[in-house]
Parts: sequence; C-alpha cells; structure tokens
Amino acid sequence: MRKLLCFLLAVVAVLGVQYTPAQSEPNDPVGLTVSFYDWYLHQRNYSSHLSQQKNAFSSDLYADLQRAYSIKGEAVLDFDPFDNAQDEPTGYKIGEVQVRFTTAVVPLLVQLRHGGQGSLTVVLKQYPGRQWKITDFLYPPLEKGKKSWYLHSFLRQQLKSGR
Repeated sequence: MRKLLCFLLAVVAVLGVQYTPAQSEPNDPVGLTVSFYDWYLHQRNYSSHLSQQKNAFSSDLYADLQRAYSIKGEAVLDFDPFDNAQDEPTGYKIGEVQVRFTTAVVPLLVQLRHGGQGSLTVVLKQYPGRQWKITDFLYPPLEKGKKSWYLHSFLRQQLKSGR
C-alpha cells in the first residue's frame, strides 16, 4: 500500500497534475454566498470583473450594478456594496442562515484590512430549476433610530435621479 501511494505521488509530481475545482453554480444559498465571497476576496477591482459573477445575481440587480459602475463622474456608489465599508476585505463569517420557502437571508460579518468589520445580509431567491440568485443586500441603519436599507432600492433611486 505504501509503495502504491509513493508511486502515485511520483506520477502526480512528474506529470504536474493538479486539481482545479470546476466552476459550478451552487444550488443552495450558503454555497452561492461562499462562492461569491471567495471570488470577491481575491479581486482587486471587482467592479471591472463583475461579469465573472453574472450568474450569481438576479438579472435586474446585476443590470443595476453594471449601470452604476459604468457611470462616469460622481459615483453612484461611494462605498463597497459587498462589504458595506470603504476598506479592503480580508475575510468573512457567515451568521445564522434563514430559509423560508424560496427566500433566504445570509448574515455576514466582513473583516476589514484596517480593523473592524462590515455588517450586511445577503438576500437570495430560488428561481425555477432550483437555482439560487443574490437579489439584494440589506444593510444595518446608518444612524441610531434609522431603518435598515436595501442596496437595490438605493441603486434604483440613485440611477433614477441621474447620478
């Protein structure tokens, strides 16, 4: 058995065989969230490469994000919508996931390079064919006494006002 294992390791070393996970469409809300945030953490300029994750988003959220990132001049988004901060993310933790019928919410704490963390909730919907998509991001209130707010509503308002 030991000789077989040594032989297989030698073959792998000589041939340079390496395992690369296939690009798959996770069909559960946690899997999709993990897949997206693993990609996001390794992107330096995610807004330019968002098309790589097009299938992770609902078509209307993806279209509004693309439109917001394509506007020149005054920024529609003055923060990173995926970590709810203006700092570089270094990691994330998933909180208690709630799934009800075809809707899921995945709470996240995103660790930031200069300390602290961003807090947000990823909202997902299950579409026909059992495929989950990110439909929105929910952020905690900006100030005490204010309400939580959704990215998609904010984007629609900003884009409608011509920003």
